[in-house]
Amino acid sequence: MEPCRANVDGLGPMPDEADAFAQWAGARRFRDLALERRREFGRPGRNITDLSQHSALSALANKVDWIKAVPVHALQMAVWAIDRVFQRHLWGLGRYPKPREKVKDDSFILPNPADLGLRRYHRHHGAVRIPKVSWITLRGWRPRSGELRSIPNGCQAGHWYATPAWRKPVSTPAPPVLPTVGIDRSIEAPAALSRGRPLAPRIFRARSLAVEPPKRTLSRVGKRKRREEEAHAA
Repeated sequence: MEPCRANVDGLGPMPDEADAFAQWAGARRFRDLALERRREFGRPGRNITDLSQHSALSALANKVDWIKAVPVHALQMAVWAIDRVFQRHLWGLGRYPKPREKVKDDSFILPNPADLGLRRYHRHHGAVRIPKVSWITLRGWRPRSGELRSIPNGCQAGHWYATPAWRKPVSTPAPPVLPTVGIDRSIEAPAALSRGRPLAPRIFRARSLAVEPPKRTLSRVGKRKRREEEAHAA
């Protein structure tokens, strides 16, 4: 079993680096162009997939300099995300995708571990390696042990944050060896041991006594309603 874990840490980019991050987040709205292309040209029998849009992205990057300045994996993740949202919408698991909003959705994901890195400076600070920018100060450090998978980055209230995600294999927990304890859902007894002996602690008795008055009230309401229905039928 290999669970993935992540922690949110603050970034301390220089002004020019923060401007580059903002440009990358803006270029990531290429997903809006991918969304419009699917909406306008997608037809039954002519599906537009993320692979076809990746090739269109490469052709566009050769013509537009500000798209070429963005790490290609960040743009590919944006195209993959719009494809995933479309699939969920077609399966009935989510809403139709919406265009991203400026400032509110300023984020990008760097998924290639070969271009990323983490290192520790001292107890509470470290650094993260961002492609095309170099090392950025990381405010806050938590013990990490495992394989670095990706680093999502986002901006909130003018501050940039990174969420390094890593994967570490852990041993599968062994099955329990203790006897099973059965729980009766207050039908006959509040709780019962595995041997079948009812268990009625004081707290369960207090709760059951508190439930009795409402149960009697509901029973009376049911009887009154049944009498009214019989009177109307007569």
